This record gives sequence, C-alpha cells and structure tokens, in this order.
Amino acid sequence: MSNSIIHAISGAAAGTCATIVTYPLLTLTLRQAVKKENEKRSLLEILKQIIKDKKFLDLYSGLSSSIFGGAVTNGVYFFWYELAKSNIRNATRHETMNTIESMLASTCAGTATTLSTHPIWLINTRCAAKVSLANEADPTTVKSISAVEMLKRIIKEEGVLSLWNGIVPALILVINPVIQYTAFEQLRNLVIKRKEKLSAFDIFLLGAIAKLCATVTTYPYTVVKSRMQLRQGTDETSKYNNTMDAFKKIIKNEGAKGLYKGIQSKIFQSVLAAAFLFMFKDKFHQYVLRIAMIGQRRKQLQTI
Repeated sequence: MSNSIIHAISGAAAGTCATIVTYPLLTLTLRQAVKKENEKRSLLEILKQIIKDKKFLDLYSGLSSSIFGGAVTNGVYFFWYELAKSNIRNATRHETMNTIESMLASTCAGTATTLSTHPIWLINTRCAAKVSLANEADPTTVKSISAVEMLKRIIKEEGVLSLWNGIVPALILVINPVIQYTAFEQLRNLVIKRKEKLSAFDIFLLGAIAKLCATVTTYPYTVVKSRMQLRQGTDETSKYNNTMDAFKKIIKNEGAKGLYKGIQSKIFQSVLAAAFLFMFKDKFHQYVLRIAMIGQRRKQLQTI
C-alpha cells in the first residue's frame, strides 16, 4: 500500500469523524450566512427556534451527503497532497518542505479536490439550508429533502452543469487549504525542533491555529459561494450572474459586513472541525500504517 493511499484512507476516516462531531454547528452557521439583512437572526435565535419547534433533527439535515462529502473530500485531498509532497521532496531532496513548496503541494491538492467534489457540497449546502427549489415562492412550505432527491431535482430543473454553480469562488477558495496546510506544516516544523514527538493536543492546537488563519482570510468568498450555490430568492438583489456580481450586490444591499455575516460562529465551527480533523487523521494514520505493515510482513512470510 503506497504512502498516498494510507494518508487518503486515514484522511477519509478522520473527515467522517470530524464531520459528525461538528455538523450541527455547520448547519447553524450556514443558515445564518445565507440570510438577507432584513431576515438577520443570531446563531442563538436560530438554535432557540429549532428547539422551540422541536426539530432537533434539522441540525443534521444533509448529514448523509456531508459525511460522504467529508470522507471523499479529505480522502482525495490527502491523497493528492501526500503525492505532491513526495514528488516535491524527491525533486528538491529536502527532508521538510519550505513555505513555497507547502503552498505548491496544497494548491495542486486543493484544485483537484474542488473540481471533483464540488457537486457533493452544492447538494449538501442546499439540503442543510433547507431550500426547496420547487417552493421558493412560498418559503413556509419548504421541507427537508434527501441528498438523492435534491440531486434529481437539480438535474431535472437546472441541468447537470448547475452542479458546478459557484465553482469559480470555490476554486478561489483553494487558497483556504493552501493557507491552512502551509501554516500547519510550518508550525509543525517549528514545534518539532523543540519536541521530538507531537502529542494529540499539540496537533489539535496547531490545526486550530492554521484553520483560524485560513478562515479569517477567505470568509467573504465562503459567503459568496454559498449564495451562488443556493440561488436564493426571485428578486434581482439576490440573483447573481457571476462572482463579481455577487460581491457587488452583497456590498450594495448589505454593506461590507454582509461578506462577514456569521463569521463568529463560522470561525468556531471551522476551527473546531479542522482541529478534530488533524487530530483524528494523525491517529488513524498510525492505525492504518500498522495494518499496512502487518499485511506486508504476512506477504513476506508467505514468500519464504
């Protein structure tokens, strides 16, 4: 089993666990981010409404596609990231990557992952925000639908290519993992110089710091991507022709703060998710590596 495959498997498993742990926060954050200014509610108010209506399962609306998306996204990302790292190290003969090399590896992995998994996250976004395309004219009739039902509806009503709505801001958001993984790699290199082995808490903390840097930098694009994926509303103020048009209309109608709507909860959710991801990934990598080594030894014994 190649090193890239081992990292892909451990990344997929870690992504699944991190998604399950932090998904309710993701749902609340997304609902807050896609609200217009005149419909603005705090994260606590949204949570209170869900509790009042006794719709606790709504916090996990779209969880199935999110688990699948999280596993595939992290599996694909870590596969390409480790493959890129390996090729870069072989080319440069460096034991550890510098900042430029880390950014290059992250960019390659992020671009490949975004192009291949964007439809999964578009479907998840619509499910989590509970947007029924057939009932946009009457929001009170909107109800939860499964990921498969949403996929069928999107293809039927909008066409297959609509599964890549918002792909431009999503590709721009590749800068998020570039910042995140570059920061993580460089911070880890600094800590390793002082400590021979990193603990689970060390990795948790480094992952949180790295994600904090990435989230603050790229959050406006996250809001634009979500709005474009949802295609919410029928009025001209919420119809976006392209990425720049979305930026202009959001700033015009909601002010610059509209680009940072829900950032407080998003920082908490994304930083926590990334911290768990890195911690789980390190543990799963150790387990998968041991299994791979045991399998390799058995094959060696069989050939003797």
